[in-house]
Amino acid sequence: MKQQANDASSEKNLAQVFDSSQPTYSLLRKGAATFYYTFDYTYFYNAAIDIALTPNSSAISRFRIEEDAQDTVTNTLSLDYGVWDNMTFNVAAPFVAKYDTTNNLTTMSLGDVALSARWQPVPEERGSMSTTLFGVFSTATGVSPYTINLNSDLSTGKGYYSMTGGASFSKVLDPVVVFGSLSDAIGLPVSGLNQNRAGQLLTGFQAGPTISTSAGLGYSLNYDVSLTMSYQMSYALATTYDFAGGTTVRTPQTVAAAINFSVGFRTTPSQIINIGFAYGLTQDTPNIDLTVTIPMDVSGLLKAH
Repeated sequence: MKQQANDASSEKNLAQVFDSSQPTYSLLRKGAATFYYTFDYTYFYNAAIDIALTPNSSAISRFRIEEDAQDTVTNTLSLDYGVWDNMTFNVAAPFVAKYDTTNNLTTMSLGDVALSARWQPVPEERGSMSTTLFGVFSTATGVSPYTINLNSDLSTGKGYYSMTGGASFSKVLDPVVVFGSLSDAIGLPVSGLNQNRAGQLLTGFQAGPTISTSAGLGYSLNYDVSLTMSYQMSYALATTYDFAGGTTVRTPQTVAAAINFSVGFRTTPSQIINIGFAYGLTQDTPNIDLTVTIPMDVSGLLKAH
């Protein structure tokens, strides 16, 4: 649920609030490139009651509280490159460090590398809504949660390849930018697994599609400072797990939602540093989510070579 580079609330849309003359397209111009460093810290805590009854349900045979607490630091390096004036390509490589405070487990590894493209089919016109189509291919380069020992290891990825397609919309109402987005993510099936889960052998799974939406606004306090607020929600359909012996288990459909706040500080005429905070509204979202994004212009380096 955290803010992605292809969201309408990214630095490109925030920059529109400040620029007095709007370009034909809000994406990078052809041949231009921008390098980003993003620091993201999340803290997740959950407590669940594990209870079991005797066969005749007359007494409690087991009662305990299972706690899950994890700190995750993700350092992401990403590069935007203008293929054309109306199309931008992005590659993002996350490096994940995770600490499970409940079980005293630590891991550090590459996460899931993602490739994406944004395309504006229609040039921007002052006073009209801007539409950007985007697609994301997320790899499974991180440590999969479906291949590790659940009692002694931690994962740094989701464990499967996925493809996302969607559209984002924005409109400048100086000094405010309103935006929204809608997307659908589809996970590719995974087979050939051999993981012990609660005494059963997991052999494969198919992640259910996830439909996501967001809406919000950005407000310019002055030329150097802007505020952004947004609401994000996703609806995940059932995931199917296959176990040895022909057993199949389907998970319930889930909903995740969060409210995002961010502040943008202009440090140079072409650079904005964003500091964001997300507040999870559902059980599956982090209790704390802090993000800092720093863009760096590398166009000169590309031209020099």
